[in-house]
Amino acid sequence: MVSLKLTIKAAGFHNISRILQEGFFIYGRCGITVRELLTEECRLDNQIINTKIMTVFLNSKPVDNIDKALIKKETVLALSGALPGLLGAIFRKDSIYSSFRGPISYKNEPENSIKEKSRCKIKIKLFNALIDELGTHFLQMGILIESESFLSFIKGLYSSFSQICSSILLNDEETHFEIFLKRTLLLKKTRYI
Repeated sequence: MVSLKLTIKAAGFHNISRILQEGFFIYGRCGITVRELLTEECRLDNQIINTKIMTVFLNSKPVDNIDKALIKKETVLALSGALPGLLGAIFRKDSIYSSFRGPISYKNEPENSIKEKSRCKIKIKLFNALIDELGTHFLQMGILIESESFLSFIKGLYSSFSQICSSILLNDEETHFEIFLKRTLLLKKTRYI
């Protein structure tokens, strides 16, 4: 695996939002709840979880109770602040309107349905206000992204990347942008960076 550490200038943070929306990976434990993932693995405070993360989708299903929803292998977890309008109210966790989405809602599984609490890869997507509120936290924590997504990101920002990024560490060695770019083209063969 290739280790890449980018120091993004504050003015360039909005350019990273696409990566946060498309999804990034972290490693966590299978068999824990969404709340346990967010508090223990992602190191988020319960107050932030309760007041900022208003909408949760687990494998494309809206979740009401994050204390019961279980993380499995290959889970995709989408997190959002409050969505506007009636639709937002319907999809909000623990919403009084959740009955409107009954058939598509996440159904709690028995805790013993996932016997092994092994490490697993979890894809997280951030939306709307959470990009600004939690994006920096996840980036500082360290994320994994697929090399194809990263290459697409680099290509989209090619002309301004050196202005967005103040330092580049590739495998813990400081690298100039031009050298980084040449090496990045070799990363097509790697799965994650």
